Amino acid sequence: MREDAKQLPKLEKKVMRREQQSQTLEQTLDVVTQLLHQAMEENSAVKLRAKLQHEEHKAQMDNQERFLKEQMDKMEKERNFEKQLQEERAKAKDSDQRLRNEEIERFINRQVKEVKKFEADREKLMRAHEQKKLELKKRRRAEKVELEKEFDAALTKLMEKHAPRGFHASSTSIS
Repeated sequence: MREDAKQLPKLEKKVMRREQQSQTLEQTLDVVTQLLHQAMEENSAVKLRAKLQHEEHKAQMDNQERFLKEQMDKMEKERNFEKQLQEERAKAKDSDQRLRNEEIERFINRQVKEVKKFEADREKLMRAHEQKKLELKKRRRAEKVELEKEFDAALTKLMEKHAPRGFHASSTSIS
């Protein structure tokens, strides 16, 4: 019995140390779990941002593809238009053999002036169109920047709201 009484304080001390270790491990597990949760939230935000950028890039590529197709269609229409003009000139030359050379020359000169005017008007139209596109891109870029700023501010607030408060271990030492 005496021997049991001697061992009792040692065992109580040992049980107390184990309880302290258990509490410390539990607190550490809570902190690690919280950090893991925070990292998972951050990963989700990064994934979402990457997905949005991917969708934006895809939309840009689709727009570029559509633009190139439209440009090719325009070029085809212009070629057809020029071809029609040449056919009309050829018809005029063939059918008007009896006309005097001056009348044919005036017709051709009018055609040349009309083509030059058309080309000048087309160039002016294309410059105006390009200017409008540049302004639109500038507005979109500004909107995107503003959207990203709002998102970053909201994300910062969210991260501050959910930031860990810090780990405070108990001051008792483990023996």
